[in-house]
Amino acid sequence: MDIFAQLKENKLVITWSIFISILCHGFRMSSLMYSHDSLFISQNDYLWQINLGRFGQRVVPIFRGDIVAPYLLCCLSIIYLIVTNIIIIKIFNITNKVEMVLVCGLIITNQTITLTYASYAPWVDIFTFSLLLSVLAIYFFNKGEKNNKYYIITIICIVGVLSLYQAYLFFSISLFVVLLFIDSRNGKTYKKYIIHSCVRALIVFAIASLAYYGLWICSIYIYNVEIVNSYNGLKNLSTVFSGGGKALLLLVNTYKEYINDLLNPTTFYVFCIKNYFQIVIKIVNIVVTVTIFVYGLKRRSIIRLLIIIIFPLSVYGINILSGGQMHLLMKAAFVWNYITFLLILFSGQYTSKKYSIINKVAVCIISLVIYSNIVYANQAYNYKRIQEQQTLSFITGLVTKIEQTEGYVVGETNVVFSGIPNIKFIDEFGFKNTTGFGTSAITYESILSKYLYYIINTDMVYVEADCEDITRDMPVYPSYGSIKMVDDVIYVKLSE
Repeated sequence: MDIFAQLKENKLVITWSIFISILCHGFRMSSLMYSHDSLFISQNDYLWQINLGRFGQRVVPIFRGDIVAPYLLCCLSIIYLIVTNIIIIKIFNITNKVEMVLVCGLIITNQTITLTYASYAPWVDIFTFSLLLSVLAIYFFNKGEKNNKYYIITIICIVGVLSLYQAYLFFSISLFVVLLFIDSRNGKTYKKYIIHSCVRALIVFAIASLAYYGLWICSIYIYNVEIVNSYNGLKNLSTVFSGGGKALLLLVNTYKEYINDLLNPTTFYVFCIKNYFQIVIKIVNIVVTVTIFVYGLKRRSIIRLLIIIIFPLSVYGINILSGGQMHLLMKAAFVWNYITFLLILFSGQYTSKKYSIINKVAVCIISLVIYSNIVYANQAYNYKRIQEQQTLSFITGLVTKIEQTEGYVVGETNVVFSGIPNIKFIDEFGFKNTTGFGTSAITYESILSKYLYYIINTDMVYVEADCEDITRDMPVYPSYGSIKMVDDVIYVKLSE
């Protein structure tokens, strides 16, 4: 393969991907923003990740090195996103330049990518590499119809996705469903194609799942990791399908989540008319959904209508597997709503002059979504930057007061914290707070030690212990009495 020829062939996609990346994520790339899971600084919790089934996260640093600079990790992730865009355009054989640019914009400004950049800096390249593998899996799966050797590559890609971040499997599944939906075949030919494709997909996925499970068990034994039933852990799957109707409730909840994200989109605030831009994006989502549904009806195919019904499951199926613990980091596949809309309105039957106005309206609609995502991302990064300063000020004052407590000896006295910093969320930055951003740079108790060690650089002896009996009647910091010494141990109540 001639790399220079490929660069020349895809220069439009590469150029626009870089431009949109800088516009959307440039501010984050130039800032540290150490908060949330980014406070791990280095991606060094591989034993925990192996427990969650993400053993591939141990492999990636071996090849790319232990890079900790957010700027470099973001640059690496953008390369993966560019390749992802190129592969998607190849899969759908997109030739219209405007459509290419819009697809690039939708993928790069995806709010899941924004959250990853904002709060999960050590993993941005790993997660986007998982995204790339999910797209490559379908690319090689399609090639497998003519040459079986490509199924082997598909299996490797699926194992890679699952071993890095399982949620991106549904990006792959929803891509597969979209391909089935927009295929131009009709009648018996279409039915035969659907059956053949689904059977092939199930066989490939079954083999990939077995290979993944086997490798996971091997990694468990190699690193002597104890499997625990924890948040998003693989062992949690057994509780999902353990009976009692939980799986059915999760199925219903998955459709509710999908409808909720259609009707209550996350965007930035406009203060002159409260939330009017959210209403605009809500209308956009309704138009997109109706267009897809009408397209399915026009083709007079029961199979296409069934595909429409299962489409939300292909997008948000991770909600079922995670036991209802889905959050924004797992919602990257939602973007297929918009891409499917584009694919329909730029297909052959809608490219004549008769439909030029419809095409222009489609461009405006998707441009609005991209604009919303770009502004949202920058508002989010701005908020995270201010949050970083607020937390630094808060913790600096807290450490000072602890050190001034009578009887406290630096490096000797144990300190126990109850709760996390109680910092008020300020909603004056044109940003709607969602899961993963938090109101403080410290979003859960175990990350507090990282902040004290890496950011404050204190010699404080941080101890995790059950202190509810002691702190129950204490006021919350910074109130008087929120810091108390009991039996040569200092207890600090940060929140209820």
